[in-house]
This record gives sequence, C-alpha cells and structure tokens, in this order.
Amino acid sequence: MSVNADLSGRRVLVVGASSGIGRAIALSAAAAGARIAVVGRRENLLDDLVKEAGGGIPIVADVSDDASAKRAVAEAVAGMGGVDAALLPFAWSSVGLLADADADMWNRTFATNVTAPTLVTRHVVPVLAEGGFIGYVSSISAAKPMHGLGAYGASKAALEHSILTWRLEHSDVRFLRIVVGPTLPTDFYRDYDWELVNKVTPRWVEHGLLEVNYLAVDEVGQVVAEAAAWILAHPAVVVEDLVLKPPLKIMTAAAVAATAAQADGSLPEGAADNALGKVQADRRAERAAEEHGHARA
Repeated sequence: MSVNADLSGRRVLVVGASSGIGRAIALSAAAAGARIAVVGRRENLLDDLVKEAGGGIPIVADVSDDASAKRAVAEAVAGMGGVDAALLPFAWSSVGLLADADADMWNRTFATNVTAPTLVTRHVVPVLAEGGFIGYVSSISAAKPMHGLGAYGASKAALEHSILTWRLEHSDVRFLRIVVGPTLPTDFYRDYDWELVNKVTPRWVEHGLLEVNYLAVDEVGQVVAEAAAWILAHPAVVVEDLVLKPPLKIMTAAAVAATAAQADGSLPEGAADNALGKVQADRRAERAAEEHGHARA
C-alpha cells in the first residue's frame, strides 16, 4: 500500500506564501502537480515563487482586510476555476511581556493570526469544491504559555476555537488544524527583540519549553502537501488534526548559556547547533548583509 501524494489537477490556494512555511507548501504542491494560487503582501517574493514553481497565480493582498480577502479568493477562483484546498500557513509574532504589550501589539497579532484566517475562510467556504478542505497552521503555543509570547499564544488559542466553531457551523466542510513545532528558516522571528529573548530564555528552559531540534521548512512544506493529497483523495474521511514536531530534545541550562550571546556579539562555538542559536545566527547574518549593503551604497 502506498500513500497517494499526487496533486495533479488539484487547485490549491496558499495564503501567506511569500516566505517560510507557506512558500514551502506552495512549491511542494506545485511539484506534486497542483495548480496553485499564492497570496501574500510582497509582490516580488510572490513573483519569484511562481517562477520557481513553474507557474501559478500571484495575488498581492493583505487578507486582514475583508475586501482584500474577498478579492484574493475571487481571483484564485477565477484563475484556477475553483479551489480544492485552501491552506493558511501564516502568522505574526513579536516578543513582549504582557505588562509591556500595548494595544498596537495586540491588534496586529490578532488581525494577522485570527481575523485574517477567519475572513479568508468566510469567502472560501461558499466556493470550495465538494470534497475539499481548508487547513490552518497553528502552534504548540496555543496550549503552552511561554514568557514573552502571551499575545501570540492567545491568538493561536483563538484561532483554534474559531476552527472548532467552523466545524460546528459547517459540518459539510473539512477544517484541518496543522500544529507545527519550531521550524527554520522562516520569517517568523523577524520582529523578535533578541535582547528580551535572551532574558526570558531561562524561563522557557525552566518550564521545559525550549527545544534543541527544529523542523526544516522545506520538509514541513512537503509533508503538508503530501497530507493535502491524501486528504483530497479520501473525501469521506474527516482529518481534523496534523501535528508536526521535531524529535524531542529539551534544551538544558548549559545549552542556553552557550547560545544566549549579546545581540552585538558573536555566538560561542557550537551555539548554532540548536534552534535558538541558528535563529540568532541567521538574524546576525541578515544584519551584516544589510550593513554591508548600506556601506556599499
């Protein structure tokens, strides 16, 4: 018995496809034969994605706005002739203690992580092909509070509650919750305050919430695309949850000491062997590239 990973002829809408997990899903879906429509806010990245995928419909939209979400879905339907699967692997997070989180942080977090997927869903449900499904990327943070990630965790918990309600109100449609563990490389950590991250990291370790291993973004994209293929191949089977995690290895205090370098310093030898170190190393590389570009300019 083999797993059917063929998406030939399937019409897949990926929202949040400019980078990270969304981009990886779109590329894997296209490689499996799907027609793709990709939505994001960065036009140049969508154009690059469509070129690499060998085709597709790029749609520039901020789906936290209802009119834009409606337009994005309509353009996808017009371009592909319908939608068999809509995948919504996007989120935004910053790091901030609840006592310091202002209204702007809360509003942006919920607009991106709760309002936007709900708006997309309300416009996809009426046009979704029979036997299709809608998939949302959630997080382990929905059930595990972490210092500095209260707003993000609350938004993911709200997203999961909305998924449960969609299932209740539209029992004829399949809604898939995809829980993804720590994944690299993505833009998810782009707006993190690394000085604050280093301060709260000991708390994460104290509660056993920081992992050494991480998922590779391309592999996550491939697994989700393969899951989409077999879910579509079995329309009479309701698949509610897909949980993706790296092999469990909790970070120790000693490992944290090796990775919590100062923002303007260099990582100690061996620090990039875990997820936190890799993220910090990536951010430093980005800053160095930006500074080099400014110097040349």
